[in-house]
Amino acid sequence: MTLAVYHSCEGVKLANDPRLEPKLEARWRDVLCERVDGQEQFQEYGLAAVRLLRDAGIPILAGSDSANPGTTYGASMHHELELLVRSGLTATEALTAATIAPAKHFRLCDRGRIAPGLRADLVLVEGDPTADIDATRSIQEVWRNGIRLPC
Repeated sequence: MTLAVYHSCEGVKLANDPRLEPKLEARWRDVLCERVDGQEQFQEYGLAAVRLLRDAGIPILAGSDSANPGTTYGASMHHELELLVRSGLTATEALTAATIAPAKHFRLCDRGRIAPGLRADLVLVEGDPTADIDATRSIQEVWRNGIRLPC
């Protein structure tokens, strides 16, 4: 949905989040602190559109449209998940929008879920993101294709 683009004024909160800030390069932190004026009129429309689409049974795919002002790669996905929940999706629905729903849509049969024989692309967090979507910001480990990456 790329809701984060219309909420660029909130990017500074991501840049200052103590769980994310150490993982951000200075240039991307600066981009997060930028904002586009005049988007406020679209914020509620975007949230309402997500509600309408979900209620109509249309699959929602999470995306942040990085790197526009107020967005950046990785960190803005946390913001997008928060905005999807703010729009009325459950935390589980928001997580689905960022995992299995895009994998199904783009026919990436080897990802989007955890099962034997699939890519092991994992983001392990402290807390339960199905109960509190904000827990996705508390990253403990990242695995890509079965290889643990430095955090």
